[in-house]
Amino acid sequence: TLKMSFCLMFLSSMNVVFIRNCAWSMSRESYMSVAGFINEVGSLVKSLTTAVSFLLSFYAIARIQRFWAIQRAGWLVQGRCHDLGMLAGAVLGDSEKDWRARYALYRHLLLCFFFTYQSLTPNFRGVGFRSLSEAGLLFDGEQRILERAHKGP
Repeated sequence: TLKMSFCLMFLSSMNVVFIRNCAWSMSRESYMSVAGFINEVGSLVKSLTTAVSFLLSFYAIARIQRFWAIQRAGWLVQGRCHDLGMLAGAVLGDSEKDWRARYALYRHLLLCFFFTYQSLTPNFRGVGFRSLSEAGLLFDGEQRILERAHKGP
């Protein structure tokens, strides 16, 4: 963050001022001791920079792998839902009962998508069963069943 960067720059400048003042006010032996210590700290920082970069690369790779695992799982669910929708659309029948059955299936597929991506989409996190019922995607009986089965907070 900007605050942390400012603090580090300030501490670095204070270190430089300290080292320059040490040269004027210390004996040569004491200054050489301080200079040796600072060189050792510099070597330690160089070696730690390599180690931290190495560990940070592993962390970044793990996060990217997790992202792609979630993406692949989403594609799998999406593909299966599309398969079901295409199969239902291919079924012949133009009666009112057939259309109601298709609507129920498509509504359930949409709810499947919603519940799959709800935890991953910030805009969907606050949407509950009541909102889905008000939108007409969940019927009262279905809402009660889901509320009884819901184990989360």
